[in-house]
Amino acid sequence: MDIHGIRQALRTKSVYDIPLRVTFYARVSSESDEQLNSLGNQVSYYEELIGKNVHWTYVDGYIDEGLSAATTKKRENFHRMDACPVRDVLSRLGDKWTMLVLVTLKANGTMRFCDIQKTIGDISQRMLTVTLRSLETDGLIVRKVYAEVPPRVEYNLTETGCSLMPHIESLVGWALEHMNDILNRRSLQN
Repeated sequence: MDIHGIRQALRTKSVYDIPLRVTFYARVSSESDEQLNSLGNQVSYYEELIGKNVHWTYVDGYIDEGLSAATTKKRENFHRMDACPVRDVLSRLGDKWTMLVLVTLKANGTMRFCDIQKTIGDISQRMLTVTLRSLETDGLIVRKVYAEVPPRVEYNLTETGCSLMPHIESLVGWALEHMNDILNRRSLQN
């Protein structure tokens, strides 16, 4: 839908009722903890807002941490944000649902959509759809549609997805091992 179509639609509909490709721009201009936390909050807020709307298609947003002389010197070993493979992969894996979906598929093998949703529990249908599409786009899972009535769709890890799992399992193990210590330290800060 072009801008003229959007303007026309806004005469009779809310922006939330129009099918759009939606993204966001998040920016901070310093490295203070408050600013960096603000950036994380902005990203989480917009990803969740966009993900909740059934009419919208999420397109990865642009995050700009701002560059000062100090931050440029500290980051000289990293690629610019739009070309950094580490940031790209971690931003995908670091969202709220991706690792849970991958771990669920690893533990259960081939699964149908409704089974994944039941296993995870508190993920909405929309967020599961967005997460599965992203994982399929990245080549970490495969979606197989069977020509049946009603249609049957199954998901499974690809070879690339399977190769990622030992690293995720190590991270999960580390988190379980250190969770109590981390929670205790957090409670001391409050």
